Amino acid sequence: LAPTYLDVNVIKTAGFQSFVLLPLVYEGEALGTVNLVARRPGAFSQADLQTLKPVAEALASAYGTRRLANAYARHQMGNELSELTFAFANDMSGAVQAIIGQCELLGKERRDHSIERELAGMLQQARRLREILSQMQRMTREHVATSTRPQ
Repeated sequence: LAPTYLDVNVIKTAGFQSFVLLPLVYEGEALGTVNLVARRPGAFSQADLQTLKPVAEALASAYGTRRLANAYARHQMGNELSELTFAFANDMSGAVQAIIGQCELLGKERRDHSIERELAGMLQQARRLREILSQMQRMTREHVATSTRPQ
């Protein structure tokens, strides 16, 4: 990680003689580093490193925990959105089914060819919408089932 984030030549050119690079590791994952510099040669002792090590561990832990909390919040938001989508699709399915039923009844009662043609078009679109809503319901059920399953 160090060569990507810390250019020793830049540090030396800026007049710094000492530096400490402490890794930030959370659950085995390298998150970054804490970098300290000083213009005095040998500015950091072993005791300084022992003091700074728990600080770096605490920073890594805080950052890692925050990332987990954010991931959990996104997961919860996804579940809530799935539930809302399912409820919407469910409500709309009832309305679409009512439209389909009315169109079918009107088609049987009226024998006007222009009306029959219009009703056939409406029925086709309503059935298409019903299929889309069914897919939404199925997908949200699957999402909730897989996201609530224990890992």
